[in-house]
Amino acid sequence: MKLRFITCNTSFTQKGDLNKHMSAVHEGKRPFKCDKCLTTFKHKNGLNRHILSFHEGKRHKCDSCGAKFSRQYGLNLHIQIVHEEKRQYKCDKCEATFSYKGKLDRHIVSIHEGKKPFKCDVWDASYSSKHGQSTHIGIIHEGKQL
Repeated sequence: MKLRFITCNTSFTQKGDLNKHMSAVHEGKRPFKCDKCLTTFKHKNGLNRHILSFHEGKRHKCDSCGAKFSRQYGLNLHIQIVHEEKRQYKCDKCEATFSYKGKLDRHIVSIHEGKKPFKCDVWDASYSSKHGQSTHIGIIHEGKQL
């Protein structure tokens, strides 16, 4: 029998896995701390990958441009998107194509549905992405130069 957490509709076969999910995802806890740089992680495997990649230098390197990745998956994705220019997600409302499904989803919400859920607390301004909001706050309200 699978345990089900109703809020996010994620299923688990073990109660311990449900508890870990609740703690990391819904409560924002990051109990795994790197002894070398104090960076924290939600999961032990994230900490282990961090140590191997950043403190022991074991990274996957792109032969074409020298970019380095902590996971083979990241390198493979980089090669497909940057060097092979694969854009497998196509908008069904226009001709736009995207490398990531998340970017397609954001495109539909902001461009075709006109939603801008990221708001400035100071001005009456809204943005379709967290990045747009952060850029606005950094430049306008914090005086940062990007």
